[in-house]
Amino acid sequence: MFPTEHETSTPIHYRTLIGFVQHTDRILADGFVPNEVDILYSYTPTIGLDEHLVRLGKQLYGIQELPGHHIFRRRWKDFFRYTSVIVFLIDLCELCDGAFYTGHLKNKTTAIFEELVKNEHLKNVGFILFFNKKDAFDEQSRGFDFKQLASNVRSAEEALAFYRTSFTAISPKRSYHHVVSLLDAPNLGNIVTESLNRIFQYNAQIITSV
Repeated sequence: MFPTEHETSTPIHYRTLIGFVQHTDRILADGFVPNEVDILYSYTPTIGLDEHLVRLGKQLYGIQELPGHHIFRRRWKDFFRYTSVIVFLIDLCELCDGAFYTGHLKNKTTAIFEELVKNEHLKNVGFILFFNKKDAFDEQSRGFDFKQLASNVRSAEEALAFYRTSFTAISPKRSYHHVVSLLDAPNLGNIVTESLNRIFQYNAQIITSV
């Protein structure tokens, strides 16, 4: 999905990796239930560049995980030229945060996505959008007043649909949406493969029509 380029991982990644390695037996045991420390590790922010090789079916993909902090977003453009697909994560819990409506989170995520869609280097790139943390969203949305989002939105389901529509409007033909909880997504490989096939088929049609 991204070109392969080496960059040294930061100590925070090392600490996270060691934390999981030290507790491998417990984590892999039947009936494992994550404790508070496990959950904190899973939400460790990305700092620096993470690289992965992932095989889906017969295809091997190079994936580069880029941090979302505004300081690191300045470097995103360095990776755009040879990118074929972007996986864009959206935190659904933002919808239950007051800052999403009046503070620093207002229009932030949609603005970042729109900037990517309009980037000249990404004009032929497909987007896989993961509306993530659905499980946490279900918990936090109970009793939340979503009329702040739109006057006709009265439930968490309507809020989620409204939010997804705002991303569809930005890129109606090049984006593929999935609502997930990435900490518990056993079918994730099939989801990604299906989206990749649709993206590549769409790109092939564009090339053929030119």
